[in-house]
Amino acid sequence: MRFTIRTPNPDFCGFRCGLEFKNGLAYTDDPTLADYCRNLGYTVEEQDITGGPVPTPKPTRAKRNDE
Repeated sequence: MRFTIRTPNPDFCGFRCGLEFKNGLAYTDDPTLADYCRNLGYTVEEQDITGGPVPTPKPTRAKRNDE
């Protein structure tokens, strides 16, 4: 899970809570850190990132009934 964290000041650039913010945005994969930032009043959005290619299903052939 990846988290996007937004500061109350959208122009903020610098370090807070061990994260580097650029224009009010920072990213982390650490849910504990995301909760900590949320408790400080930052906006935290969860992103579900699975990574890797999406497998393409193989075509199935219809079974013949020769009875």
